[in-house]
Amino acid sequence: MGTKPFILFLTLVLLCSNVYAQYENSFFDNDKYEQSIDSSHLQFHFDNMGYFRNAEYLSKVDKGSTYTGFQAMPYVQYSFNDKAQIFGGFNLRYDFGNPEIRSIEPYFKFTYDGVLGHNVVFGSLNGTLQHKMIEPLYDYEKVITDRFEQGIQITKPGKTLEYDAWIDWHDMIYYDDPKNEQFVAGYNVYLNPINTEKNKLSLNAQGITVHSAGEIDLNSSPNSVEYNFAYGLEYTHFFSEHTNLFMSGHAAFYEDRSDQKVNGIIDGVGQLAVLRLTHKEYQFVLNYWDSHQYMG
Repeated sequence: MGTKPFILFLTLVLLCSNVYAQYENSFFDNDKYEQSIDSSHLQFHFDNMGYFRNAEYLSKVDKGSTYTGFQAMPYVQYSFNDKAQIFGGFNLRYDFGNPEIRSIEPYFKFTYDGVLGHNVVFGSLNGTLQHKMIEPLYDYEKVITDRFEQGIQITKPGKTLEYDAWIDWHDMIYYDDPKNEQFVAGYNVYLNPINTEKNKLSLNAQGITVHSAGEIDLNSSPNSVEYNFAYGLEYTHFFSEHTNLFMSGHAAFYEDRSDQKVNGIIDGVGQLAVLRLTHKEYQFVLNYWDSHQYMG
């Protein structure tokens, strides 16, 4: 993303009803149906996600995109006990208008809950939109284009303090590979000084680091390190079980610490404000975004 003008847009979406950052995207959670099962039991899952997304922005910042197709993921779940679960299968992506299958990738993860109050995931992470990042830091289209991160993830649920930290090993290299290795490290922390039945106030800090390097590859490109991070304040008022009003403000930052700048830009800054009204399965969202030399 390059320099952004003032952007104001309204979005009406049909989704679910929990409270998430910016948008409510729990429909896309990778583990939404993966409940713990009895010890030594085997369970079969089939996850199918059909999508049609068309965005016509026609701007220098984002020219828009169109995705229409489906992803099918059959996999099995085995339970060692009520805390340890293992999952294995594959995910197939097919885009309409393309005679070939876009991708087939393995789905494997091991989860262990309740490790000193933390949950651990190894393998295919509960990532993309499930990280609950703001959109300037994390492209929401990744739920289609790059659905599964692979690495290790540690999450801490809680009423006062909750966070998500992970490493996604994006590109593995071997000796004489023509490309650099690349990994992404991220965090999202919420401190909730007020968390009652009627009101929730949260202090938020989140960030992503993208590192590209390698010593055994043949790629002559220099090493690079880019940072995106944001600080914000979020407030939710619950009128009832099905209706709430969400407001948030974030300051977002970009820094390139590479010797040779990836995009020719040293740093950038942006501001995001969100107003969202949720009623049952409907959301009315008003976003305001302004930035200077911000890259995401």
